[in-house]
Amino acid sequence: FMGSETSAPAAQEFKDGPIKEASAETMTMRATLGAGCYWGTENYVKNTWGKDGSVTRSAVGFMGGAGANPSYDAVCSGRTGHVEVLDVDLADPKGAGPAVVYENLIRYFFQFHDPTTMNRQGNDAGTQYASVIL
Repeated sequence: FMGSETSAPAAQEFKDGPIKEASAETMTMRATLGAGCYWGTENYVKNTWGKDGSVTRSAVGFMGGAGANPSYDAVCSGRTGHVEVLDVDLADPKGAGPAVVYENLIRYFFQFHDPTTMNRQGNDAGTQYASVIL
């Protein structure tokens, strides 16, 4: 994952898997989603779906593609093959269990965007807007 928790993407390596930390009391999960513009994806996931505290951290950036630390302009050119993504840490504030939280997020993911429009979401078109779940 190359991105930032601020407004301008910067290099950040993603090396953890979907389960970040686990203990008998808590479990923090990580999900990375590509669903068009990463700012829109962050708004839907963090501010709508995650308003109950399910999202404890969010960061936007790029994944996949060739070359390290691509600029936004390079990604938008379609030459790098990177996809705009949202990386989130998930909690289970209702005690439903980590599998239920993750399943609910994935169900919501398919409600707020259309994965059948290749490299496009609404008015946003380009390879960086591919639909992915990582």
